[in-house]
Amino acid sequence: MLKSNPKIITLTMLASALALSGCASNDEVIEQQNQQAEQLNSLQVELQAQKESNQQLADKVDQLSMDQDEIKQQMQDKSSVYVIKENDTLYRIANDHDMTVDELQQLNPEIKNPKSLLIGQTIKLK
Repeated sequence: MLKSNPKIITLTMLASALALSGCASNDEVIEQQNQQAEQLNSLQVELQAQKESNQQLADKVDQLSMDQDEIKQQMQDKSSVYVIKENDTLYRIANDHDMTVDELQQLNPEIKNPKSLLIGQTIKLK
């Protein structure tokens, strides 16, 4: 029978323990990698949702800006029209709106005779 050498037995036990601990640590590393992969996937989903939310918000801001521009234009269009009242003259209308009579007539070529303004008639202002 072979003699048991205590050094060989000790070395064999150490090698076995190291091999087993290596297997255990590999399992732990794999588990950590799996957890990290799950966290990464979760973060990617959250990031995509945030990007979509940001895009929707940007779209709404753009729409509001366009709506605001349209409202401003409508207000300018309305303010650039004047309705003739009793005793109005082109001179007084022009003077009240910081314009000259010539500018007023150029904007309103349909006015052939400045003395024949009709009450309720609308004219353009700058």
